[in-house]
Amino acid sequence: MKKVEQTEGATSLMKYKEEFETVCSIIATHRKRVIRAVNNESMSMVWEVGGFVSHKLKTSAWGDGVVRQLSDYIRTKYPAARGWSYRTLYKMVQLYDTYTTASFSALIEKTDMTKYGDIVPFETAQIDGRLIVPFEMAQIPNVLFATRRLFSMCQS
Repeated sequence: MKKVEQTEGATSLMKYKEEFETVCSIIATHRKRVIRAVNNESMSMVWEVGGFVSHKLKTSAWGDGVVRQLSDYIRTKYPAARGWSYRTLYKMVQLYDTYTTASFSALIEKTDMTKYGDIVPFETAQIDGRLIVPFEMAQIPNVLFATRRLFSMCQS
């Protein structure tokens, strides 16, 4: 009896294998999209936080002590979240400051960005009011923020 069930199960699997593989392919495609979306949002968050803190530090509205207080506040408000030490906040500022420089903008202008994803045309680029990003940075595609290869290229 058990052998008959196994044979029927194997036959049934062979019959539907192609359809099952299609479903698995759909799942894999969407999992990749979810990971990409999470990575893009994470980088956008780092970028915005770095820009906000950078602006506060440059205008002398905040000092090192306030950044430490911010770190403590975030870790108290989101105890399960990791990566919010004051050193990490300064790394976010460093990332923002490094990639908003004139030399970085010049590199972007001379780099063939089409291989990194779609670029928002300069004429139609818009910045959300909450972002502290120079207008010319709106041309950089979202993919850039998640592309370590480009970042490493810019460092050299």
